[in-house]
Amino acid sequence: MELGKITPLHLQTLYSHKLENGRIDGKGGLSRRTVKTMHKIIHCALEKAVKWQIVAKNVADSVESPKADKFEAKFLNEAQTNLLIERAKNTEIYIPVIIGIYTGMRRGEILGLSWDNINLDKGFIKVVQALYATTQGLQFLSPKTKSSIRTIAIPDSLIKILKRHRINQLENMLKLGEIYEKNNMVCTYNDGKLFNPKRFSHKFNELLSKNKLPLIRFHDLRHSHASLLVKLGIKPKAISARLGHSNISITMDLYSHLYEDTDKEVANMFDTLIKVNRLTKRLTKTKITNFSIDKGSEKCYYIYCYRQMRTWRNWQTRWS
Repeated sequence: MELGKITPLHLQTLYSHKLENGRIDGKGGLSRRTVKTMHKIIHCALEKAVKWQIVAKNVADSVESPKADKFEAKFLNEAQTNLLIERAKNTEIYIPVIIGIYTGMRRGEILGLSWDNINLDKGFIKVVQALYATTQGLQFLSPKTKSSIRTIAIPDSLIKILKRHRINQLENMLKLGEIYEKNNMVCTYNDGKLFNPKRFSHKFNELLSKNKLPLIRFHDLRHSHASLLVKLGIKPKAISARLGHSNISITMDLYSHLYEDTDKEVANMFDTLIKVNRLTKRLTKTKITNFSIDKGSEKCYYIYCYRQMRTWRNWQTRWS
């Protein structure tokens, strides 16, 4: 069909069809988010056609794109994360899993990580490439966005794990000789061969299923990492930079519900602080005598807080 003959109805019909039966395998429709992206591409193309005076107006302006379903990130809690770390040990995917948990890196970024981009002395990883499975085979390509090219600090525990892993790789290299595939990559099989990202995800799902853990995607370890950072009170901007988000709004959209929970905790803590401060002022002027401790007494709690604050003030005086 010629561009000039496209009407808003044509586009609306196209979107409806894609939502109902748009999958190539015939197993249903595409997600609302995918169709919304399709609309953005069509709108952009028609806008260019208007600029070049190929068509008089952009008919996509008259079409309502489907609203994307709100994405809710899935993640493991602390107990599940610790169990995964424990059960992943002595498996061939342990190193990618532990890196994912400790850094929040994407699957391709982890599988494309080279030893040249890890500084074990200073404790950081530089993300400069990612491994993808393409029609031409496995290829190293640039990360998802410009902001994905970043430097990530890593803790001492991960540094120790990577040092041991490097020694194991060198031992395998000497043991296998010419059979070993020398590529200087961090995440490989015992013979040095690279992981195929899709096969790796299958192995990850098997590990979860075997240990009765929630069946999440490997990418969801990224969300697990972020959720723990939120719980620690790390600011959104720092989390955004660590994950390589193109802007902080992505971070807030994904994890806003977690920040709401944290904000409630902060509100309760502030409320307690105000009560304790008010009580302290009253008790400072009042001599406490003959106080009988009642197990359910609110007074008992406040006097405990008062004593704790006096201890804190004494500590401050001693070290200031």
